[in-house]
Amino acid sequence: MPIHLEPITRKNFHECVRLHTGAGQQHFVASNAVSIVQAYVEPAFIPRAIYRDDQMVGFVMYGRDPETAVDWIVRLMVDARFQGRGYGRAGLLAALDALKRSPDPIAIRVSYRPEDAAAERLYASVGFQPIDQLADGEIVAELRGWPAAGGPPVAGLILAAGAAARMGRPKQLLDWGGRPLVRQAAETALAARLSPLLVVVGSARAEVEAALAGLPLLAVPNPDYQAGQSTSLRAGIAALPPDAAAVVVLLGDQPFVSAAIVERIVAAWRATGAPIVAPVYAGQRGNPVLFARAVFPELLAIQGDQGARAVLAADPGRIQAVPFDDPRPLADIDTPEEYERLLSQKNDKMTR
Repeated sequence: MPIHLEPITRKNFHECVRLHTGAGQQHFVASNAVSIVQAYVEPAFIPRAIYRDDQMVGFVMYGRDPETAVDWIVRLMVDARFQGRGYGRAGLLAALDALKRSPDPIAIRVSYRPEDAAAERLYASVGFQPIDQLADGEIVAELRGWPAAGGPPVAGLILAAGAAARMGRPKQLLDWGGRPLVRQAAETALAARLSPLLVVVGSARAEVEAALAGLPLLAVPNPDYQAGQSTSLRAGIAALPPDAAAVVVLLGDQPFVSAAIVERIVAAWRATGAPIVAPVYAGQRGNPVLFARAVFPELLAIQGDQGARAVLAADPGRIQAVPFDDPRPLADIDTPEEYERLLSQKNDKMTR
């Protein structure tokens, strides 16, 4: 099919903004005028007209998020007059071809509304698979089989061994959007391409491991979990492979931590080489935290019922902060009341 992409210029601008989607699609696709303005203020994203021979039939915009270094198909539409002819798929493949020629690729992703069945089918047809759901309900899908960028590997470590005495039942298994809380944390880490991913298990070990079934990760048993969080941290660090240049330590009870947050933390470490990288949410430092290998001996020396708080406090000057405006990732779940409150917040956000 003679499909090709062309820049938006003074000559074809008006033709581009006159393109419109079919009935019922306006809710899913921003106007091309809005997309072109977005590209003007966010020059990392590239707007292109989709042509069949000399006829403009659609529009696509793609580019690399400068904060996470992840490539995105940001917009894709075909004019109502030309739908049903395969132009959307051909335009998508042309945009993917352009992205695959970019240096140091990490991942290629798209997002779409869950009710947009046509978009879901189209993206699935070229290899995109869902990996996450945003707070507003949009599905994030990633092109499978696309290699991660080079550079030293960053591992993931989820601490999920605690007995959750204040909760009264294993909080790792609490339902969160149809998935156990521990699986939500693991899928977030995997979506952020942490590899390998280790999950420290202890209390309700069999049930927690069952909740993680099918995911590409390693469960690390901690028979001493009742002696405090430091035992889980030490068990996880000791189990890391020798080629892990850094590790992101995640807690299993902070469901609003997203893959995008983890990716920004890793990107900040790759850019600065800081020994420790930590997020700051609305002015308050939180989790997850990245530790470079040089800090591993300090983590292995921690004792008692504490995490890495003492390591962070030992030398604040070596911590690279990554700021976020959203305070929700600070929220954790320790009691039934906290669980119900956060679950209500999640559901309220999803229905807006």
